[in-house]
Amino acid sequence: MSPTFSSHDHRVVFEFLNALTCLDLRCADLTVNYLRAEGYRATPAKPVLLPEWFLIDLGQALMLLEWEDVGVKAAVDSHLLTAREIIDELRDAFVNLAAHSKRSANRDLSRRVFDLYFAHIAWYSNIHLQASITVEQSDDALLVEQMAQLLLQRQCIRRANLGVEF
Repeated sequence: MSPTFSSHDHRVVFEFLNALTCLDLRCADLTVNYLRAEGYRATPAKPVLLPEWFLIDLGQALMLLEWEDVGVKAAVDSHLLTAREIIDELRDAFVNLAAHSKRSANRDLSRRVFDLYFAHIAWYSNIHLQASITVEQSDDALLVEQMAQLLLQRQCIRRANLGVEF
């Protein structure tokens, strides 16, 4: 007999997959922004060809770096590389791509990012705010203050992008 699932079960699975998709999209955005900052510009005449493992690992490392920069360090063992160390290792590997032709994405890094995301980050924060919100502490006043600051910052950025004077 096959298992049956309630509508609640379906909703939880949908929310989980949606959150995972948002995490992947955030990693992709971070990767694109990083590569642009490093001077990579693809054109139809001159595409930038990068291996899949490099793009996946870079996105994961950049996501981890963003979290480390704001203090999300739970579950990070001292024997694991920091995000900056991982990015340095990726730069070294990129210099010598031929030696890494059979390399695949780092499953341990992906698992680490996945575990941190689902243990410490509000799933809907990336969907609605395009930002990572940690859910480790329950200080309502602090949460309201930080949300207000985030929303004000996003409003200022939007106005600047639209050329609106303050």
